Amino acid sequence: GPTAAFSITGIAGGVDGNVVILYNATNYNMTVANENINSTATNKITTLTGSGVVTTGVGAITLIYDSTASRWIVTSVRQ
Repeated sequence: GPTAAFSITGIAGGVDGNVVILYNATNYNMTVANENINSTATNKITTLTGSGVVTTGVGAITLIYDSTASRWIVTSVRQ
């Protein structure tokens, strides 16, 4: 596992309606980046906040894939 804070910039393989839960079991912050330029268009994540979302240590972020938007959409953040 990670030994420092880390970021997720995109997720491959999105299909309309797919749900992914990113569970951070560490004490390190996990950031999900918003519209990161290093990800391909169909792998990008929209956080709906205009910036990244973070779990401060253990937490989970839930996303759903929207094929119309060609993006993963963050639906919840649990700290």
